[in-house]
Amino acid sequence: MADEIYLLERKLDYEKITDEIDDESLIAEENIILEKLNAMDEKMNRMDEKMNRMDEKMNRMDEKMNRMDEKMNRMDEKMNRMDEKMNRMDEKMNRMDEKMNRMDEKMNRMDEKMNRMDEKMNRMDEKINKLDETMNKKYNELSIMVNSQQITLEKLNSNVKFMCFLEERLEKVEKPRSRRSHSRTKKNSSPKNLPLVVMNPLDFNRQLNLIGSSLENLYKKPNNFKIEKPYGICEIVISISMLIVSICMLIVCVLIYFKK
Repeated sequence: MADEIYLLERKLDYEKITDEIDDESLIAEENIILEKLNAMDEKMNRMDEKMNRMDEKMNRMDEKMNRMDEKMNRMDEKMNRMDEKMNRMDEKMNRMDEKMNRMDEKMNRMDEKMNRMDEKMNRMDEKINKLDETMNKKYNELSIMVNSQQITLEKLNSNVKFMCFLEERLEKVEKPRSRRSHSRTKKNSSPKNLPLVVMNPLDFNRQLNLIGSSLENLYKKPNNFKIEKPYGICEIVISISMLIVSICMLIVCVLIYFKK
């Protein structure tokens, strides 16, 4: 547009210089040039209006873009906050994982300890079972021993009763003999003062055989009977008591035999 205006001005200047051109033609040309210039001005005005509108639109778009930038900045801030929160949560989760790992290690150690305790308890159970077996064996042996001791006690009681019987017989035999030594001249005596019937030799031998067999049975032990160390004192006491009883019985038998 400026180039055209410049050319037109140059043309006018040239026409002014030259006098060959008429005034009418010059006026017509000027009018045409003015019309063109007006048309060009109108076009420029329209273009200016369009440019103004475009500027307004651009301004609006800039405002919108600014708003969008603000929104994006806010969103970025929110995202940064969320990232920070997520980082914190990740740290917490890592700590929790470490704690859980430690707890798992502790639980594994506890499981190992429990397994060891179970093994120890199993060993203790085995030992207890063995002790129960040994205690049952000891109890059976003790029951056998008690039964044998009861048998020996019964035999001792029977022997003691027999000794008491022999002592009574000795007393009954000695009393009439002493009375006879003091009163031999008396022929008619009361039935109460008469001596008791003296034991026959056969009966005496039978009694001696019974005593001997009872003593042998006392000294005999059961086949399955085993004397343990804790019961040696009881055995010694029983053997001593049996020896004393046997000696006493022999002494009584000898006295009875010689006093006949």
